[in-house]
Amino acid sequence: MPTYALIAAAVPALLGSLLLLNFAEAPRALLVEQAAIALAALLASVISVRWLKTSSFLKPSPWLFLGMVVLLYLPLLDWQSSPPHRWLGLFGFRLYIAPVVLPVFLLLWHQALSTDKSTVSVSSVSALLAGLALFTQTDAAQLSALAIGSIPIFWCLAIGRAGRLCLITALLGAAAVSWSTPDPLDPVTYVEGVFLLAASASGWWLFAAVLVSALPIVILVWLARSTNSAGVLAVGLYFSVLLLLAPTQTTPVPLLGFGAGPVLGYFIMAAFTRCENESAG
Repeated sequence: MPTYALIAAAVPALLGSLLLLNFAEAPRALLVEQAAIALAALLASVISVRWLKTSSFLKPSPWLFLGMVVLLYLPLLDWQSSPPHRWLGLFGFRLYIAPVVLPVFLLLWHQALSTDKSTVSVSSVSALLAGLALFTQTDAAQLSALAIGSIPIFWCLAIGRAGRLCLITALLGAAAVSWSTPDPLDPVTYVEGVFLLAASASGWWLFAAVLVSALPIVILVWLARSTNSAGVLAVGLYFSVLLLLAPTQTTPVPLLGFGAGPVLGYFIMAAFTRCENESAG
């Protein structure tokens, strides 16, 4: 099944993450935490695809899209910490929420286009509201990935060409402006700086790091082509932008290095591609 290929494509990057964390002499607790999160997310996605019926998966609805947007705005309520506000505090654990929400948002948004008009309208407005949340968080990388990823879906909307171009331009313009705000955070060696970390080991390590990071994107593009899905293509573009931005050290490399958000978001999205596969079949 293509979904299993998508799940398996993440494994090399997850294993590479542990190697790089060990090479960087990161605290042992972080290495254990990353391994536990990766294993739990992988097993949960396999179990959901193997044993849950498609009807058990969340279906696109106005409330679902509004709920995902609310999640993106919740970090902005944390005024006690200094900006940027990108993390959601849960039981003493900080979760980078954008990479958790956006991949599955793009996938479900495409599915929503074949439902009722209210869901189509709310999902599209939610995309703009999500962009506003990222702009307010000053997360230029995630906003750029959302803007580029949204293009195939906006192009599928049943509106005029001028309307599609206006919506696409609005998100792209917001992303461009967001880069003018300096990011106050310094890159972390085993998060944003994993490519430099790999390069410091050897050229072969760097080659392997780029290869395992690109593998899930290659599978996404293949899956988008085989299912003729603009939603899967949108997710592929989203991850491609983040990968291309990785050398700037402004965003975590998808699936490589330390971080729970990108791992959780990827496997949630991967599980939901089962619905795309079955609708294509």
